[in-house]
Parts: sequence; C-alpha cells; structure tokens
Amino acid sequence: MSTLTPEYFVQRWSAPMSPRLIKERLIDEVGRCCAQGDVLRCAGFSNQQLREITQETADREVARLLGITVAESILIHIINDSTGRPQDLFKAPERVLGPHHRLWTAFARHIDQMPYQDWERVAVAWTAAWATARDAAGAAVRDAARAAEWGAEADAALTAAWGAAWTAMGAAEGDAAASEAASAAASAARELVGWSKLAEPFFLKMFFDDPWEWVRSIEDEDN
Repeated sequence: MSTLTPEYFVQRWSAPMSPRLIKERLIDEVGRCCAQGDVLRCAGFSNQQLREITQETADREVARLLGITVAESILIHIINDSTGRPQDLFKAPERVLGPHHRLWTAFARHIDQMPYQDWERVAVAWTAAWATARDAAGAAVRDAARAAEWGAEADAALTAAWGAAWTAMGAAEGDAAASEAASAAASAARELVGWSKLAEPFFLKMFFDDPWEWVRSIEDEDN
C-alpha cells in the first residue's frame, strides 16, 4: 500500500519541521517545491522532471498518486499559492470549501468520471442557455454568486472545477466547446458551495436530471 496519502501530507505539511513550500511554480532554482511538487518529489520525481512537467500533467499525476480528484489536486496548488496551508483541503475542508464541502467533492468525483460525450452535451446545454435563455442564465449566475458568499474560497472552488473540466476534455487553447463545458462546471460548483442559500439550481441541471435528488443521495451517504 502506498504511503503517499492525503493523511501523510497533512502530517508532513503541518509538522514543526515541515518543508518550506514555495508558491507559483512546482520547483525553484535551489530545489524547493510547492505542495504539488513536494508530492511528486516524494513519489520519486527528480528535480529535472519537476522542471519539465506541465501543470496539467502535474494536476493529473498528483490526483492519481493521492487517490483524489483532479479538481482537488488543482485546489492543492490554489490553496498553496494563497493561504500557504494546502493541508487544510484534507484536514479542514470547510475552511477551503465552506459548509457544503462534501457536495463539492462529490461533484468533483462526478466530473472526473464523465465520458467525453457527456462533456459535449454539457457544452451544448451551456451554449443553448445563453442563446435562448440569456436572462435566465445571467440571473442564475448572479443568484449562485449571492448564495456562495464565500469570497476567495468560493472562487477557488469554481476555478478548480473549471480546470478539472478543461483537463477532462483534453482541451487545447482556443477550444470553444471545452471553455463552455468548463464554465458550466464552474457555475455548477458555485451553486453547490452556496447550496443552502440557493433558491433554484440552474447549471447543475446540465449535469444531473434531478439536482435535488442527487444532493439528497450525497447527504444520505454522509449520514
């Protein structure tokens, strides 16, 4: 069994003699790493490999190594670069994602498992919503933003969902469908962060036939 687990890194990054984590890049000139870089180094990556790996590949590899979702992997480096406490994602997720963190994590698992054709369907739904129901879509964005009044934390949650969707589609720069699907994922993630204050889900309906039933199923799993 691998010793590289979220629990291991909670202890490693919280210890009095924890490695000094840098920001903005996987590794610096003298070999110091950010949180994701530290995970990869512990997995055996050399300094040269860390300097050559792309951020998207790092997101995927850290997710694989720790048994977490790509969105959570992306959150590791977002939190690392903001608060400098990436261990909070595993130790105190409510600090990072708010009171509905379990819903956000379940959504992250869901989008990790979505086949490409489902992403294409989401992209079409996003485009149609803005083409035929522009007022409703715009109102939904505002409603979700008001519900998820969690500042930088909510922004991190939707940014991570956006990045996970982009990665899932294997998108290249300028890919319109991927951008639309990723925007839908980010908007749905914001709805979940503010779930208890949200009057009616809009973007989650692009991912689930019945968002309310899906949320109830997740809440039942936690009870």
